[in-house]
Amino acid sequence: MNALPPRPERVPIVPPGSRLSAEVIATGAELLQGRTLNRHGHTLGGLLTAFGVPLDRETVLPDDPRRITCVTAEALKRAELVFVTGGLGPTDDDLTREAVAEALGKAVVSDPEADAHLQAYFDRMKRSPTPAQRRQAKVIEGAKVFMNPVGIAPGQCITTEDQRHVWLLPGPPRELEGLVECAVRPWLTQLGERPDRQVRLFRILGHSESRVQEAVLAHGVPDGLEIAYCARPGSVELRFTGTEQGVAPMVDWVREQYRDDVLNETGDPVEVELGKALTARKESVATAESCTAGGIAERLTDVPGSSAYFTGGVIAYANEVKVRELGVSETNLAQHGAVSEAVAAEMAEGVWKKFNTDWGISITGIAGPGGGSPEKPVGLFFVGISGKNGTRVTRHQVNGNRAQIRDHGTQRALEGLWRELR
Repeated sequence: MNALPPRPERVPIVPPGSRLSAEVIATGAELLQGRTLNRHGHTLGGLLTAFGVPLDRETVLPDDPRRITCVTAEALKRAELVFVTGGLGPTDDDLTREAVAEALGKAVVSDPEADAHLQAYFDRMKRSPTPAQRRQAKVIEGAKVFMNPVGIAPGQCITTEDQRHVWLLPGPPRELEGLVECAVRPWLTQLGERPDRQVRLFRILGHSESRVQEAVLAHGVPDGLEIAYCARPGSVELRFTGTEQGVAPMVDWVREQYRDDVLNETGDPVEVELGKALTARKESVATAESCTAGGIAERLTDVPGSSAYFTGGVIAYANEVKVRELGVSETNLAQHGAVSEAVAAEMAEGVWKKFNTDWGISITGIAGPGGGSPEKPVGLFFVGISGKNGTRVTRHQVNGNRAQIRDHGTQRALEGLWRELR
């Protein structure tokens, strides 16, 4: 095997008030082979952005210790914060810990607290750990160690002599997210606010990414302000990053320009906002779905505590189910078809009455790829919202494949209820 290249000389850490940056190195052949969805950058990027720290680069590597060592050393030359994820398990290809230790010129050692945590984990399962499994409690010399709240391998943070910080985090999503919340987030909070790096985010409903950009540019952008746009079905995330002097006037402008369409300034999805509103109003909702096949109910119940306001739903795919369970009239089905304003209205009213809730949501449409016609093309759907003040139905036409159309339908239905609650 060829000798490792010399560790690159590191540039001095940036002085206070200048740009702080981060990189993520995600390891695991399964990420490169498409067998596992890589959510590492998504999880850490969202967290870092909230603290005003840009994620400049994410590198995905196979379980090759030589590559991990070299890329970690290179990342430390560029970034002040480096997160290395995955490869901390018990198998022969879990070599991230040793590879990063090599990049740092440090040893891998035992940690009494991590050993005790591992032993307690196996004691609860009434099993004895193997020597390979005990490797998971090893840490890099000098690391600050954080116990894993849902697994074995601890999180580790190593601070170098020139004040660069390397985090080692496990790859499984539940373990990664658990350590992010109990270790990384509190650690970032302790770094303190960066007045030179303010970040403000808006989630705006009912506007396209390009139209939002046109409006922002027409308004004018202060020098040095970074602007980012992220399109999602039925919404756009708009983010400003810069000094307080640059960010503050843009915040005021967005609040006025999109006063009827700003969902929130946290980035939370619409179902979270619906949960807050329904809970505060002590109101309930039920769903009647055709083309989305339970997608609306799924998103509503993704929110912890949703049992306080979500009662139930009906997946009325077949016409006979629409008639029998929701009271849709056979006359309307015959005259207007299942995908129609009349049927969407009856579905919303039917589920509202059936479950005796404050609100009923319905959707009926054509998700494709077949089933469309010139009069009713693929991507057409109707959303009904029913409550004590009556029923409102909106018509939507979107493009995309089957999954994308269903995502749009779910989003527009939830958005419809949010607007009614406002």
